[in-house]
Amino acid sequence: MAVVSEDKQRKQNKRLSLIVGGILGAVLIILVAVLIRGKVIADKEEAVALAIEETVESQQRQQEEFLISSGYVPLVEQMEECGYALVADADREYTFHKKNANMDIHVIFDMEQESCSKNEYDFDLTDSLMKLRDVWYIREDKLDAITNRSAQSVDYSKHPWTDFRVIAHAGGGYRDAEGGYFSNYTNSYEAMVQNYNLGCRVFEFDFALTTDGRLAAVHDWKYHGNMDGDPVSSEEWDAMDAVAKPATPGAYTTIFVEDILDQMLVNEDMYMVTDVKFEDLTEEEVRLQFDIICQAAVSRDASLLNRIVPQIYSEEMYDWLMDIYPFPSVIFTCYKTDAKAGEIIDFCASKDNIHVITTQYEALPTSGDVTTSGDGTALGEGTDMVDESGLRFSSLDIANLHSKGLLIYNYTVSSFTKMYDCMSRGVDGIYSNNLLPQDFAVYDAVK
Repeated sequence: MAVVSEDKQRKQNKRLSLIVGGILGAVLIILVAVLIRGKVIADKEEAVALAIEETVESQQRQQEEFLISSGYVPLVEQMEECGYALVADADREYTFHKKNANMDIHVIFDMEQESCSKNEYDFDLTDSLMKLRDVWYIREDKLDAITNRSAQSVDYSKHPWTDFRVIAHAGGGYRDAEGGYFSNYTNSYEAMVQNYNLGCRVFEFDFALTTDGRLAAVHDWKYHGNMDGDPVSSEEWDAMDAVAKPATPGAYTTIFVEDILDQMLVNEDMYMVTDVKFEDLTEEEVRLQFDIICQAAVSRDASLLNRIVPQIYSEEMYDWLMDIYPFPSVIFTCYKTDAKAGEIIDFCASKDNIHVITTQYEALPTSGDVTTSGDGTALGEGTDMVDESGLRFSSLDIANLHSKGLLIYNYTVSSFTKMYDCMSRGVDGIYSNNLLPQDFAVYDAVK
């Protein structure tokens, strides 16, 4: 009986082992299946995540490509390419610095206000900034206006300053909103900055020598300085206020030619037209004043000479000037010469670097029946030509100078009515105390 029981027990144990083994095998199979399914699921989840990531990256690439194709460029990257160093980086404000010759240039981008300042010059960036993947983008034309990087490729022999139809006369007038007055003839720092911010890029400045041989930006010593007709020293001029003519309550910062050249280093799209004042217009006086201008430019950056546009007042002065430096662009200004229109046109047309003739604005006569050219030659009779009788530069003179590749500018034009009159007669540009480039946009829209 014991043997049978033991045999039976062995059979039961064997059966139990088989059952347990089967169960364990089934569990193992299930576990493997679960693991396999889990891996498949994980692989699927990873694949889905990867697909989502690739889709997002693709969309971001497409957005970046769209931004670039729409005229946007990465701000920091492009500023660094222009030689600026990023010195402060906040989420909504970036500050850059660059040194150009002796001038420190600080550029601050305010993303919140959509604006930019470069030293004291302001730029509106409304609808010109975008952020993608923590990278700020800016419209390329706005960046160019701030950095002036396109100035590196300008051909100054083609007189690019004439793309601007208004020259800010004596630095341009200064508009004082608080005081409610307008100041002309200040030749001041404030006028220069304000008119640049209002869109002017070509500035005419008057210059006269101080007693110690510096070139002050001043129209004359009768209404400026000590107002007695006598020049002052550079130290006295530096300590004085620039004032308007006629006088206003405004008092502004006096400057020298060096100060203007410094601002031209900050703004490489800025041009300076010279109106140097002489006693007798002698070669010695011309050489003295333009030697000062040239030396001041070269001591900073010789390329500044490309953006200095001298006004000459006679044929002889042209030769004196070219002997000092062959400026790529020169203006022939007529107020100190008795030469006739035809003579002036022929002389200017013979010089590659004289592209503009400047003459005083002349109101159209209201009576007369003969139209004459600037040299006095009768052009014909008839009521259709009456209103140009007696003008120094008649419509035929203007047509003649245009046919020879020249332009004509009028001074000083400070009303829309006079500007419209000039433009309707074929005048190409004006010197103005208060008119701005946007006034020409209005003229173009309504003419």
